[in-house]
Amino acid sequence: MPDSDIGKMLQALPGLLLVLGALAALMLASSTLASRGAQPQKLSPTIHLEPEPLPLDTFRIFDLGVADFNDDGYLDIFTSNHSARQSFLPGDGAGTFGPNRLLDWGLSQSPIFPGLEDTGRPPQMMRSGLYIYWQGSRLYLRTKGGDAATAWEGALTFLTPIEWESDDVFAVSVQEVVLSEDARGARLYFRADGGGTLTVEPQPAPRVGSPITVTLASTVSLSTVFVGSERVPPPGRQFVLALKDRHGLVWGDFDGDARTDLFISRGANLGLTDFLTEAFMSDELFLGRAEGFARADASAWGFAKKACAARQTGLTDVNGDGRPDIYIVCARKTPNQLWLREDAGRFREEAGQYGLGFPEVGSFAWLDVDGDLRSDMFWAGEQGFRLCFNRGDAFACQSLKAPKRWVRNLAVGDFDGDGDGDVFAASADGNLLFVNEEGVFAVEQANRRGLPDKALAANWVDIDNDGLLDLFAVPGGVYRQVARDRFRFVWRPSAPVDGQELDQARSSWFDADGDGAMDLVLATRPAGADRWQAGYYLNRSKLSNHWLQIRLRGPQANREAIGTRVEVSTQGGRQAQEVGWWEGSHYSQGHYRLYFGLGQATVADVRVFWPDGKTKTLPGVGADRVLTVSYP
Repeated sequence: MPDSDIGKMLQALPGLLLVLGALAALMLASSTLASRGAQPQKLSPTIHLEPEPLPLDTFRIFDLGVADFNDDGYLDIFTSNHSARQSFLPGDGAGTFGPNRLLDWGLSQSPIFPGLEDTGRPPQMMRSGLYIYWQGSRLYLRTKGGDAATAWEGALTFLTPIEWESDDVFAVSVQEVVLSEDARGARLYFRADGGGTLTVEPQPAPRVGSPITVTLASTVSLSTVFVGSERVPPPGRQFVLALKDRHGLVWGDFDGDARTDLFISRGANLGLTDFLTEAFMSDELFLGRAEGFARADASAWGFAKKACAARQTGLTDVNGDGRPDIYIVCARKTPNQLWLREDAGRFREEAGQYGLGFPEVGSFAWLDVDGDLRSDMFWAGEQGFRLCFNRGDAFACQSLKAPKRWVRNLAVGDFDGDGDGDVFAASADGNLLFVNEEGVFAVEQANRRGLPDKALAANWVDIDNDGLLDLFAVPGGVYRQVARDRFRFVWRPSAPVDGQELDQARSSWFDADGDGAMDLVLATRPAGADRWQAGYYLNRSKLSNHWLQIRLRGPQANREAIGTRVEVSTQGGRQAQEVGWWEGSHYSQGHYRLYFGLGQATVADVRVFWPDGKTKTLPGVGADRVLTVSYP
């Protein structure tokens, strides 16, 4: 062979080695994906999500989530907003939501004055009269029209100290009210005989909704008094203005009538639980009806506030009796609560007996770690991370060796395809990934796998239906999983996360329009702001992969199928999920649907493991559908 030909071969050798190396890596990646439960895929398409309008009330959002709260088979969007106006937006299954059903479904915080919630905006003053409403943590009394002969006069009694401001139209005097040895309130007397404004701010602010007794003089015509954004006239000359400081919303069928009910846990409104009676501070229960909800007496069902400043609230069946129980995280060093559901439908508190009554604020997630069909608790709190194994009659907790973090939320999913749930702990202090290896968690810094360093919210989501879980984080975006459990950033929302310093975020992924692609609802709060920014994105990526969604219908006492595990198998492998893993809200629960990306497979075998040990197998299920599976 001539020397020149040998030289050419030597020059080409590095390029040939690179090609061979790339081919070997591709073969290894394909083998890895197939063994982990997903078929080898073509290069995934560009991710494209389009922003869509969403009529969300964004003033003082506390939580955001999805649930089918009107039982029509379509997922809906809800928020909790402390004592501000919250959103209940029904979905039509085609990607459109609204209008807000807060009032006409009977879910307003005040049964006497629907629309009393703080909207951050004043009501329209269409007639001469006295308008009373909350705006921006202040109680407003504004008058329109009037004269000396038609003056508005009365008194406001507060259970806290106050600060107030008024113009010259209002004549005001204030007296201190002694509530107890350590507590002081205030009584404010007012008179206005023209158009003016008086604002009162309960202290410490913001204490929106703390009970206020309003007493109107006998000379005031009640037909000229308008309360709240809906301008509701008062029922008498003395009435109470009270809101709820709503935090966690839990959707479930509590009375066994096959309609979704709603339990709402409340905060302490900056310590009001220290001296207010149970009647003012009790949590709330609404029973689903054919159209809307009926307010029930939570105390008649056994619930008692016990000074719990509620945070995260969720369902689990701790004792295996087939009736989901309610677990509530309590702030302010009060013990967390576990409300066991009894046979008659009532609840009793048993957190201490089950070893879950620790006085520590934090976040929890439920998953069956040891495969005994009981839901165990993964806990992230002030004292660190803890794994509590459910032994049936109590929980045995053990600390996990991991750096302490203030965790914003816990996202559970089997990202590595080995059949058990892994946990992503989103934290502004540094994200952590807990990899479950047959019931033993190994902790990693999330960035070791190409995931973001820090987050205010995070969700597992299969963005392209290839059968591999990807991660969404705020700030940041979607990190798509590639070979060997590695992730690569691929998409960021256009708003509301760019170019701002954020201090809070909430996000949930679900199929809003029924096309099988996962859509996003998102809310973020710029640092120090009262009004959040909302984003709603429909997934318009041109996906060639197939999908399967599963909606479970459990027995009468557990219609949400809490504690159920589902395995979906295709020729490419097997995936496993448990009911509740797709929950995106931080403090609430209601998202019980399961989502499986099937890659190129057009059929799948489905196996359902009910928490009482029964199983149901459905072979050869066609792809690209929502499959409803009922308890046998």
